[in-house]
Amino acid sequence: MEAKDIHKEMLPMYGEYCLSHEAVHNWVQKFSEGRASMKDEHRAGRPVEIATPEMLQHAEDIIRAERRVTVDAVATAIGCSRGQAYNMMHEGLGFHKMCSRWVPRQLTPQNTKAREWACHCSISSATRMKGTTCFLGSSLMMSLGCTIMSPRRCASMRWKHPSSPAHKKFKVTPSAGKVMLTVFWDCQGVLLTEFQQRGHTVTSASYCMILTKLRAAIRRK
Repeated sequence: MEAKDIHKEMLPMYGEYCLSHEAVHNWVQKFSEGRASMKDEHRAGRPVEIATPEMLQHAEDIIRAERRVTVDAVATAIGCSRGQAYNMMHEGLGFHKMCSRWVPRQLTPQNTKAREWACHCSISSATRMKGTTCFLGSSLMMSLGCTIMSPRRCASMRWKHPSSPAHKKFKVTPSAGKVMLTVFWDCQGVLLTEFQQRGHTVTSASYCMILTKLRAAIRRK
């Protein structure tokens, strides 16, 4: 019987789960060449399952030594395929590649001490005044300036477990331009943020307009 006739007889019985015409043709050809068993024959080579405890430990040591290592590098070091290395890293070890968490800037010990000293001075000035709570609650702060940032987070991706703390990356790569940002806040949070148009400076007229918006924001909040 030819392969196409066998395939026609199999279709009503197996439906959508039936073998394709090409697969039936290949099996007919193998049986015509003398094969009598449908079981997989023994083949030389590496076993399909290589995720042994020793291999998993080796892969984990490689990842912990270099958190930004690639799957291809792990596969080459272990001596397996890329798919097997990927399964061991994700399913066997539970590692996932995550981007670093952006933080504004890296503070040196001198910067930290200077900010701490400024905070202590502000608190000391408040405690020397009557009605300390009223003084701190009615204080209004303003800050000017903002740099447009264009850093790339993908370049800082690292392997980590879901329970591991996120790696921090400092925003140190500014783009070509800047934009003026005026921020007003008090002890309860931000009251107003106002971006200046590109190419314009803060004048008396624009500042009066910002103060008008600030008054409305204070009344609203």
